[in-house]
Amino acid sequence: MIKRSLFGLLALIALFTQAQEKDQVTRCYTEEIWMERMNDPEYARQWAEKERLVDEFSDRSVDADSLMIIPVVVHVIHSGGSNNISDAQVHDMIRVLNEDYSRTNADTSDTRTVFLPVAASMDIEFRLAKKDEDGNCTTGITRHYSPFTDDFPNNFKEIVSWDNSKYLNIFIISNVYHLTNSSIVAYARFPEQNGQTAIEDGVVASHWSVGALGTAGTVYPQYNKGRTMSHEVGHYLDLIHPFQPWINPNGSCFEPNHNDYCTDTPKASSAAFGCNHSKDDCNNNDPNPNMVENYMDYSDDDCANMFTNCQRKRSRKVIKMDILRADLADSSNLLATGVLDTTIAPCKPGADAFPNKHVTCVGTPITFTENAYGAASTSLEWILPGSSSNGNGNNSIAAQYTQPGTYDFGLIATNANGSDTIVFEKQIVVVSNNGMDISGGFFEDFEQVNAGEWNIQHSEMRGYFERTNAASYSGNYSYWVNNYGQCANTHTTPVQSRDLEILYMPAIDMTSIGDATLKFKFAYSQRTDSSEVRGNERLLIQFSTNCGQSWQTRKTLTTNDLITKASSSAAFYPSSSNMWDEAAVGLLAFSTRDHVMIRFVFESKNGNNFFIDDVSITSNSSSIEEYRLSQLSAYPNPFENRISVQFESSSFQQVNLEILDIKGKTIYSSELQAEIGDNSFDITTDTWAKGVYLIRVNGAFGTQVQKLIKQ
Repeated sequence: MIKRSLFGLLALIALFTQAQEKDQVTRCYTEEIWMERMNDPEYARQWAEKERLVDEFSDRSVDADSLMIIPVVVHVIHSGGSNNISDAQVHDMIRVLNEDYSRTNADTSDTRTVFLPVAASMDIEFRLAKKDEDGNCTTGITRHYSPFTDDFPNNFKEIVSWDNSKYLNIFIISNVYHLTNSSIVAYARFPEQNGQTAIEDGVVASHWSVGALGTAGTVYPQYNKGRTMSHEVGHYLDLIHPFQPWINPNGSCFEPNHNDYCTDTPKASSAAFGCNHSKDDCNNNDPNPNMVENYMDYSDDDCANMFTNCQRKRSRKVIKMDILRADLADSSNLLATGVLDTTIAPCKPGADAFPNKHVTCVGTPITFTENAYGAASTSLEWILPGSSSNGNGNNSIAAQYTQPGTYDFGLIATNANGSDTIVFEKQIVVVSNNGMDISGGFFEDFEQVNAGEWNIQHSEMRGYFERTNAASYSGNYSYWVNNYGQCANTHTTPVQSRDLEILYMPAIDMTSIGDATLKFKFAYSQRTDSSEVRGNERLLIQFSTNCGQSWQTRKTLTTNDLITKASSSAAFYPSSSNMWDEAAVGLLAFSTRDHVMIRFVFESKNGNNFFIDDVSITSNSSSIEEYRLSQLSAYPNPFENRISVQFESSSFQQVNLEILDIKGKTIYSSELQAEIGDNSFDITTDTWAKGVYLIRVNGAFGTQVQKLIKQ
């Protein structure tokens, strides 16, 4: 019986070092995700209990050669280019899987003689679903346009995944998102007791690593035969790297039960790369060399060619155990998913489409292209609100917009068997052709925002920039991202969950102000969860001078820059001005441009809510005279319970208003944003003692003072 203590599992976390060779691509990120989850003592306890149950599950129930069938749905997440791989490449991926799991692959003859006695067929077959979750006909392949395919976050799964108790969900993408590692090929999740949410399950793989045709091998030629999916599906069925580092004071080669719970895979202390048949990590502790041909190692595709008897038994136990993946191969599920059907019923098409860009100016067209999948469409209807191109259309359509704003786009694909509709919300941003005249400065406190002036671009995640009265620096309103709600159900995979939301300012004419500075107030807190501080957010301030065709980042605020309040396990709402900070960006580089677009890009990773308020642009060449303040007065004077301070300002500017008693003690102070023209600020005074006071207003113009009397 295999026994590993909870203490040992926790101890290995502290000692774990990634078993990668220098300069190697990260073949698989499953292990790192698992190690991070093992930081949670409860998860570590459940893992140990699961392994005990797997070990004790009857071998006789899985020894028979009966075929186990697993229904599969493949989600192609693409951006309209080569990552939108063909159905043929998906089918070839399934072919490779089935050959490798039945040991009918053409390279079985490459298995070295020493390992032939333990080489085994898994007797598992993978079939594309023929019925979807609602019982409708399907090809088992879906397609979904998203710019996130280039940095795919784990939490995007919840947008497109199907019921993970009925289907193995496979997500084909361009690249895996990671803050510091840009070369991850694929990852999966081990099965967990009593199942796991769809967002935590399934297999994710880069399109250039699946199948053996199409784009396979175009990025890393060593992954051109589709063995990446054979490896990751092994993890999905609870198979472990043969070099998995466990805790043993003498090193991995001394593990009594081997690193992967399988005694027929030789002991190993490091991953195998390439096809090094001479690799022999534990020659003094194991009679055999490393099994570099095992699919669960990191060898190149043309080297991997086998599973073992133990791996067969372990994966088949997992498929049979009620607490793990038993529903998948259950006869009722095979009927429900249609994988036993010998014919394919007539299907309706699946709707999908993509634009050639997301941002444009009024009158400059955006081209939309349909990407309907599955059964052929007989008609297409475009959903393009705000444009001149709504209604029936061709496979591609150029849409023009007459008014600034944020718009949806979508498509209805139809044939004789039905129709399918997809709508991408708040994806298209249209700005004015003319930059706003800001010669007197610019200030926005979001108290009143006209349609089309400030726009958002949505990522399809739960949270996005919205105007809110939940918190503000001045007045009653600000813009925020409900980041706490966005990450509420995604924090178990923190290294790969994120959101990306964008807030656009109105286009401005910088020639009307020249050298200037952009300033804004912001508030943010990290998130504490189970005594662990989470959250790794960034705010990028980006500029475009060509109607959004390209953007340059002029300032980046990292997590430490953004923090304005200590971390909290509750949703963050700034309740006072000291929970806000200010950032500034110089605009001299754009002083000759008459059409400048500025946007705030908030990139979240499991943190807390973010707020932005009081966005201003002020000239750096303005004189004190240009910032003059006049007609300072207070009404009524004498006063009783309330007083109104009034003055006239020549420009947008920040002023400090103070009230001092007769001894010079400050009893009231506030930072105010003055607008051009008349300004009025009310102050409650019912707690003040009767007597003489001074009102003092400070700013770039200098200081003005006036005497007040309370009766």
